[in-house]
Amino acid sequence: MIGGVTVKKLLATVLALALCLSLPAGCSQPAQQTSQPSQSPRTSQAAAEEPYYVAIVAPFTGDNAMYGEFIYHGVMTKVNQVNEAGGINGRKIVVDQYDDKGDSTESATIAQKICDENKYLFVFSSFASGASISSGEVYRKNNMLHFVPTASHANCSVAGGTSWAMSLQADIEYYLLGKALVEDLSGKKIALIHLNADNGFIIRDAVVKGVEEAGGEVVISESYINGQVRDFTSILTKVKAADPDVVCMCVQYADTSAMLIQRAQIGFDDSVIWCVNNDNFVDTFLTSAGEAAEGVYCESIWSCFSSDEDIVKFRARYNDMWDGEEPSPYSVQPYEAMCMMVDALEQGIDTTQGLQDYMTELGYWDGETMAGEFGENQRLVRDRVYMHIVKDGVFEAVE
Repeated sequence: MIGGVTVKKLLATVLALALCLSLPAGCSQPAQQTSQPSQSPRTSQAAAEEPYYVAIVAPFTGDNAMYGEFIYHGVMTKVNQVNEAGGINGRKIVVDQYDDKGDSTESATIAQKICDENKYLFVFSSFASGASISSGEVYRKNNMLHFVPTASHANCSVAGGTSWAMSLQADIEYYLLGKALVEDLSGKKIALIHLNADNGFIIRDAVVKGVEEAGGEVVISESYINGQVRDFTSILTKVKAADPDVVCMCVQYADTSAMLIQRAQIGFDDSVIWCVNNDNFVDTFLTSAGEAAEGVYCESIWSCFSSDEDIVKFRARYNDMWDGEEPSPYSVQPYEAMCMMVDALEQGIDTTQGLQDYMTELGYWDGETMAGEFGENQRLVRDRVYMHIVKDGVFEAVE
């Protein structure tokens, strides 16, 4: 006997203690939580105290940094709303930012790093088509759920892959724009300016198809290499000689602003209508073009000026959260993708594979700010574009 306890009883106690310590969740006190989940949310349900981790890869520096901020603001508008309400079943959403600078190689490198981290449920990547495609291949190989928030190239998402695209595919968007130039702006003779690049030629062919099906004609199509032209007077002189009634510029705001300012040197007739594409539906276009933007039409795949009650509420919340910034398609598309994921998480679907299955079964999405159906290539399809006009330095919807 040792201190009133027999050796037999002591041995039994030691054996029982050893058995408890050998169990995965037994008699011992719970282990102290670390800053990272002990089990990845990509493969199994994480501890209830751990947040949901999401990654955003976008250009946060460089020429396209503005678009990266739009993507971030769209996602965070929903994330902040959820977190301020206490999270989902008490779990907050944590969003990490990665800057790919709009570079395809950099985007793919970051994609592999994200997959190796093994903590993210899903990822948004990236702004442009090239970076979205290169990173998307990495996500597919690693079975990572991947949202393409803004890019429009057909190869950004494919049937059976892990990528889901939120923007209208370029050939669909610009076909609808071509029809709108004739049906909404009463154009008969259309001049088109686009980039000398693969996506630029897709845009050209789609606009021509839409214009011709609506009964109009593209009388001239001019292209140039991005970043190599600042003086557009030569192109504009050719456009004027074609005598169009509508000039459509399907390039980004820096170049459209320069063209609109330089057109005064060419002496276009005041009756010519000028239209820019969705890339210009941002406040930066208005400040860059200044007075030259007055009276210019702008196509967009979404409009924040809708009288729909849900969009009015969303716009007010977005304005308040981001110091008066207006929501654009570049922010609302990632916003709706985040809404889809919140809907799934609230249903208890909290693994990457589970969320992928959710997306596969989703089909039609009737969201707060937009509705559409995911097609065979896993892209959210809508059936119209919106027209706006610049009046007194701001965009107004064209009914």
